[in-house]
Amino acid sequence: MRSIAWAQFRVLVPAYILAEASLGLLGLGVAEPLPSWGNLLRDLQHPETIRANPWTLAPLGLLMLVMICLEALDGSKRKTTEVTL
Repeated sequence: MRSIAWAQFRVLVPAYILAEASLGLLGLGVAEPLPSWGNLLRDLQHPETIRANPWTLAPLGLLMLVMICLEALDGSKRKTTEVTL
């Protein structure tokens, strides 16, 4: 049962995070006063804002870091659960 739960976690959590970020970026996510990935990334739609304030790229870098960490967690867990026949 644990392996099924782990498989669901490693597939669905990144998908949910990216779906929330995409919907929030389009304005269909969480309302504005609450922080979400999409609300944080919404400023990236305006290139002049990025040129004036380069720190607006920080949420994008953080999102990439989270996705890389989840993938690394998946890879390390896969190595420990492999069984040789």
